[in-house]
This record gives sequence, C-alpha cells and structure tokens, in this order.
Amino acid sequence: MNWKYIILVAATSMLEYGCENYLDITPPSDITPEVYFTDVSDLEAYMMGRYGTFNPNSNYGFSGDNGTDNQISKDYNALYTLDESKVPSGSNWDFSGIYAVNWFLDQVLPKWEKGEISGNENEVKHFIGEAYFFRAWYYYQNVKRFGDFPIIEKALPDDKEILIKASVRYPRTDVIHFILSDLEKSIEYMSEQPRHNKTTLWKGVAYLMKSRVALYEGTWLKYFKDTPFVPNGEGWPGKDTWPDWEYPEGNLEAEVNWLFGQAMDASDKIASTVQLASNSKILPQSISEHNDYLEMFGALDMSGYDEILLWKQYSQSLGIANGTAQYAASGNADLGLTRGMVSAFLMEDGLPFYAASAEKPYKGDRSIGSIIQNRDNRMMLFVKQPGQINGYINIDTENTEGYKEEPYPKITGSTYGYYYPTGYASRKGWNPDMGQWRNLQSSCGYPVFRAVEAYLNYIEACYERTGKIDEKADKYWKEIRKRGGVDEDYTVTIEATSMQEEAKYDWGAYSEGRLVDATLYNIRRERRVELMLEGFRWDDLYRWRALDQLETTPYHLEGFRIWDSDMTDWYNDLDYTSSEANVTSPSESDYIRVWEIRKQNNPISTQNGVKWKKGHYLSPVGIDEFRKTSYQNEGYTDSPVYQNPYWTMEPNSTATE
Repeated sequence: MNWKYIILVAATSMLEYGCENYLDITPPSDITPEVYFTDVSDLEAYMMGRYGTFNPNSNYGFSGDNGTDNQISKDYNALYTLDESKVPSGSNWDFSGIYAVNWFLDQVLPKWEKGEISGNENEVKHFIGEAYFFRAWYYYQNVKRFGDFPIIEKALPDDKEILIKASVRYPRTDVIHFILSDLEKSIEYMSEQPRHNKTTLWKGVAYLMKSRVALYEGTWLKYFKDTPFVPNGEGWPGKDTWPDWEYPEGNLEAEVNWLFGQAMDASDKIASTVQLASNSKILPQSISEHNDYLEMFGALDMSGYDEILLWKQYSQSLGIANGTAQYAASGNADLGLTRGMVSAFLMEDGLPFYAASAEKPYKGDRSIGSIIQNRDNRMMLFVKQPGQINGYINIDTENTEGYKEEPYPKITGSTYGYYYPTGYASRKGWNPDMGQWRNLQSSCGYPVFRAVEAYLNYIEACYERTGKIDEKADKYWKEIRKRGGVDEDYTVTIEATSMQEEAKYDWGAYSEGRLVDATLYNIRRERRVELMLEGFRWDDLYRWRALDQLETTPYHLEGFRIWDSDMTDWYNDLDYTSSEANVTSPSESDYIRVWEIRKQNNPISTQNGVKWKKGHYLSPVGIDEFRKTSYQNEGYTDSPVYQNPYWTMEPNSTATE
C-alpha cells in the first residue's frame, strides 16, 4: 500500500499547490480514481494532505495577533493607512483547497454508497467527515476575507460557460449556512473520540468550529446591520444579482438570534464536558516546579491535556520543527505586546488597574516588574520580566539561541529574534529545555483548537442573544477567571469598569464607533486576555466592527514606558532625533510608539497615528477574477462577479471610504 500512499499524497499536494487558484482546476492526468479510493487507507492518505491548512505560523512563535492592538512588529500594517491598501490587479480568490475536497467527495461518495470501499465502515465515514470539515474550513476563511462568495459543491470541468455561471457570488449568509451544513455532516460522520493523540480531527473539533462560525456571523450581521456588508443592507453590491433574496430565518434579527443559538448549543457540547488545564499560579524557575496551564503551550506532546482538542505535532528528528521555544526565550521573533494588551489584565481582586484597591494596589508602569504586581496571574505567567529564568534543562546545550535568564528588553538592537520592539515580550510557547532553542529546531507542539474557546463562545453568544448571563455562562466565566488567577466575581469588575478609560487601551471597547456596555466589554476583555496571540484578535475586531472610531480619531499603538521611568536607565543609545532613530521623542509620549519612530516616508506618522477605512473590513476582489469571468474579457460588465463595498474596479486603486 505504500505506493498508493505516496501517489495519493503527491496528488493532493499537486491539487492544492500546483494549479491555478481558480475554478478551472483539473486533477493531474496521471491520477486514476478508479484505482484509488478503494480502501480506507487511500482515503486516509489523501486527507492527510489537507492538514497543512492548519498553519499556525509557529515557526515564529505565537504571532497570530500581529498588527492588532495586541501585538505589533517594527513595521506598520498598510491596512491602517489611507492609500497603501489597494485593489490587486491579479487574482486573489483561492479555490485550490475547495477543489481538492470536492474532487475527493466526487470520487469517494459514489463508491461508498455502492459499498466499493474496503475497510472499517466507521473509518470510511470518518474520513468523509474530515472532507466536509476541511471544505467548511476553506469556505470560512474565504467568507471572512471576501464576504459573499461562490458556492461550489462539485469539481467542475474545464468549460468556460460552466465556470462563469459557477462564479456567481452567493450572499454571505447562504455561504455560512453551507459551512454550518458541512460541519453538521462532519459531526455526524467523524469519530466520537480523539484519534492519533489528538493530532487529527474528531467530532469535538467540529463542534467547536461550528460555534466559532455561528458566533462570527451572528456578531457580523448584528454590528453591520443596514450597511453594504450584509445581504439586503443599504448599498449591498449583491442586490442586482439577488433581488428577491431573503434571510433563511425570515429577517436579519431572526437570523442573528438563530446563529447565536447555534453557537451556544455547539459550544456547550464542549464546555460542559472538557475541563481546563490547571494553573498552579507558579512560574517554574527550576526543574522541581510545574504549571500545567503555562507548560501546555510549549509542550512537546500536548495529547495529555484535556483542554487541547487538536494540536500540531513537530519532530526534530524528522526535520519538522519550529522556533516557538527559541523565540519565547528571546524576543518573540521581533514582535511585542502593546501597552493596550498589558493594560487589559485585571488586578488580582478583579478590579481594573485604574480602579485598584488599597489591598491590591496598582504599582504603576515605571518598570515591568511593578506593572505585573498584584495582577491577574496570567500576566505574571505570559508577560516576561527581566531576571526571570527561561532555561533550566539541558543548560549546557551549545549554540543555544535564547536567553537562559531574561535580560532587559533590547529595544535598540537589530539582531533578528532578539529585538523587543515594544519592550513587552510574551512567554507563550515557552519550554525550559535549552535544547529546544537552536536554529528553529524546536519539537514543541502548537495548539490549534482549545476547549476554553468554547467557554468564551458560549458566554459571548449568550449575552449577545439575551442581554443576560445565564447559569451556564456564569459557570463558564467563573471557571476561566478562577484558572486565570483573578477573583471569580465578574460583577465586581463590571461595576468598576469605566468605558472611557478602557477605550484608551482597547479597540474592543467599541462597536460601530460607539462604546459598548460594561458587561459586554468585559466578556470581550476575557477573550482578549485568555486567547492572547493565538490568532483570534483580527477576526474579533472585524466581527465586532471595532475599528470605525479610527476613521475619525487616529490611535497611537504604544509599548512600554521608555521615558520618565526606571527603564530609561537600561539604555545609553536612545536616539529620537536622527534619521537612524530607535525611539520616539518624550515630547510625543512617555511610551514608545514603534510605528512612529521613523518619520520620513511614514504614513502612520503623517496621519498622527493609525487610521481606518470602512472598505478594509473586507478584502477587495482582484481584477483577474472579473477578467476570467467575462465573456469578452474586456470591460468586465458581463461578469457575474461584483466588487466589495467601497472598492472600485480599477487596479491599484484605494478604498473610497
């Protein structure tokens, strides 16, 4: 069977990466489905090629929030400028993964129905379920990026007429229903229990994914109501294509209510059955000390943690490695936590830092050590401070590339991996074994799906749907806070919250350019802190419509307090006047503004901070998509594809608003 395995893996790789990223993808000519997909092992081999889609960027540690108010690099993001994000002249729709799954289903389903696939029946069903999951995953990535999108359920022939008709963009709500339907099929077919030490898909992952999708769309429809970004909203570009379209649940409000209900039901399936990893509240500084919660993020084997539903496994010996541990022991691959991210952590007694009590006082931000005192235990665990021990296993390892002892932040350095752009660095993904810190050759795993997300999804969906915290949401919120090392009574936090203060540090304080209520904000705060750097922040800011305020009020993304602080004395080469400046001037702020250090040819400085355009909530459709779907290949007026709101049909043009 090895020859089949090799050919099938090669085939699926060719399908995903070797073809044009459009509808007219055809299988390689040397693939003969009559020969394959006759045994369950063939199905497994093919589906293994799909797992590369879970690419957590772990080569660079926990970097999923880069470019948000949580985490930044030294280089600004073009989305926050007024004229650098543009309509691509080429193609930016990607159907390769969708096609690969459709082709698989086209071949497998008829054979399965005829009983022509040998092997365990449950195994056959499981891999069919995996296919539906991956198709849902691919579609979810596209709907987040583009909104309305073509729904393709079959591998299409290379026929222009057919391909053009298939290019019609469906209203995003229909696409979401299609995704949820595929996830329901994956729940029906996939294994009830984890497989292969939780490195492959199972039913629990599908439930969590279903809750994620439903929550995303429910909040998107709620906060973008009456705008061009939702079907039948004012100026929706799909109106001419779908003049009589209606929401499946009857109207937008009913649709939103239904989606939140779906999110609650699916997330409860996980939250009610899966326990969170325990937090000893200890930052291990020797081999005799342990903390499951902290160590979970940098473990070589994550299968023993109930909270981990799916993880990506690595192996030094097989040459499949990453830099997670290395960068967690140095400068986070030149990424830094923002002042806003650090400010999100509550005091230990549940009060915001600006409303701290005399019993648990806020010690100020003149040093990293002082800012961490009396705070939510997650801050002590995940925000590094100088003097802490990073490595105490295999300490004699040669050519190690991390710091055995955490130094003061290298904000003026330039060595890649050792530059701390904001002064604040994360410990997420840390492993004390210095043998894991060499040349991006760590075998540390990476969590792809964690059960705590289900807890958070339930809480948010519940409050968004009902305006209340029900018994289950209360239980889940208290469990998260208890594990985090902060007072369980979230009402204390809510009562002490000043939304005007929170708005200084957190874009999630807003929806539609207006401050949200304190309860909803603190639900969002919990999500921000617990899922920090795991790749949720971009999606959350988008679905909450949390960037509108930047249209009129520029924001300065800041790091630690470099001026008028104890940390100033760490450096003797601070420069804010020359063309080679490495910090911003104290006349601008006591806090370093990484994206505004260099003034010349820097739109962030010219704008006096980051700004936003409405159009940036969705990516523009590349001009090639119109060309390929036009019969005349000029003018594009006969293309069934339409452009996204506030973007034009001119290549290299910027959003109008």
